[in-house]
Amino acid sequence: MSRALSSLLAYFTPLASEVHRDAGGVTLLTPETNILALNATYCEASCPAQPRSPLLVGTQVLPGRDVGGLRVGVYEPRPEDSKIVVEQVSRLQFATWAGVLAEAYDTPAWAGPIARHLGQKLEGDIQSVLLLAYGASETLGALLWREGQAHLWGTLDGAVDVPLLNAAAELASSPLLVSVPDQSRVAVQEAEIVTFTLTGP
Repeated sequence: MSRALSSLLAYFTPLASEVHRDAGGVTLLTPETNILALNATYCEASCPAQPRSPLLVGTQVLPGRDVGGLRVGVYEPRPEDSKIVVEQVSRLQFATWAGVLAEAYDTPAWAGPIARHLGQKLEGDIQSVLLLAYGASETLGALLWREGQAHLWGTLDGAVDVPLLNAAAELASSPLLVSVPDQSRVAVQEAEIVTFTLTGP
C-alpha cells in the first residue's frame, strides 16, 4: 500500500472494533461511531470484488460517489501569532473533546458514542494524547495525537488549525504525519491524496 494508506491504517486499526484482512484490502468496522476512517475498506486500484464496507478508501480513482478526500503528508510547524491556546487534556475531558470533533463534522449527536468508544479503546494507552484548542474562552479544536501521527482531528474555526498542529508537532520526536481535509488551507509536504468513495446507494 501507499505510505498514505499505510499510515492511516496504522493509526486507525487499534481504534476499530473489527479488522478484516482480505485479498486486495483491509476493512475497519466500528458500528459505535460515524468516523469514516473507522468504517471503510482500504484498498489501492484493485479492491475486493465484494468489499465488506460500501465505503472505500484509496489513492486511486475508484468507482462510486466521491464523499470526501484527505491530503496526507508531513506537517512542518510554522510561526503563528494568535491568541489560540492549545492544551493537552486528560481522559476526563473525553466528552468535551468528542463534542468538538463531532460538531466540527456537523454530527453533534455522535459526540456521546464517539467518546464512549474511543474512551474504551484508549484506556491505558500512553502513546496517545488528547489536545484541545481554545479561543476567546471557547473550545474550538480537538486532535488525537498517536505515535507521531495526527489523523483524527477537527476545528470549528480555521484560525485554530495551525496552533493545534504546531502543538501536535511538538510532541513528535520525528516529522509529524497528518491528514487534512482536501479543502483545508493547511500546507503539508510530500502530500498524497486519499479519497473516500461510496459504492452503495
